[in-house]
Amino acid sequence: MAAWLAAHPGIVIISRDRHGPYADAVRRGAAQATEVADRFHLLLNLRGAVQQELSRVRSRLTVVQPVAANAGRSRQVRVGSRPRSPVSQRHAEVVQERRAAQAQRFALVKRLQASGQTGQAIMRETGISRGSLRKWLPASELPPRKRMAPRPGMPDFYEEHLRRRWTEGCQDGRRLMAEIQALGFVGCYSGLARVLAP
Repeated sequence: MAAWLAAHPGIVIISRDRHGPYADAVRRGAAQATEVADRFHLLLNLRGAVQQELSRVRSRLTVVQPVAANAGRSRQVRVGSRPRSPVSQRHAEVVQERRAAQAQRFALVKRLQASGQTGQAIMRETGISRGSLRKWLPASELPPRKRMAPRPGMPDFYEEHLRRRWTEGCQDGRRLMAEIQALGFVGCYSGLARVLAP
C-alpha cells in the first residue's frame, strides 16, 4: 500500500480506519496527505459505545407507556382566537406527552420513597438524576416546569421583533428568518416556524 500511495503523489486526503498497518503505509507513502476517519467506522464505534453504555444501565432504564393517540386531546377553539396551526398543535401535544411521562416518573419516585427506599436506591432503580430527586423527594406534587429565559440564539428571544414585523404585514417566514439571523439568531427554520405558528 505504501508503494501504491507513493506512486500517486496527487492524493491529498485519505479516509481510513484506525488499523495500524494502514497508518504506517500512509506515513511511508503519502506523508503529505491529510488523514481523516471514515464515517462508517465512526458510526460503528458510536453504535458500539451507545450499546455498551445502555447495557451497563439497562436495569435503571424505565419504559414509559405512550399516551394514547387521541387521549386528552382537545381541539376546541377558544372564543375570539384563531385555531392553532398543525405545528403549534403538535408542539403542544409533545409538551403535554412529556409532562405526562414526567408525572409518571414522579409518581414512581413517590411510591418508592413511601416504601422506605433511600434516595440512592431510588436513583439506581429509576435512573432519575440526583438533581431531580433533590427537588422531588421533599415535594408533595410535581413541581412546575421552569422555562429557560430566551437567549439571543433562541427564536423566542426575537418574539417581539417578529410580532411587530408580522403586524406590519411581513408574513414571509424566509424573510423573517433572514432578519433575525442578521440580529444574531443561529437556529433552524423549524424553531422559527414554531414561534410563528400561532
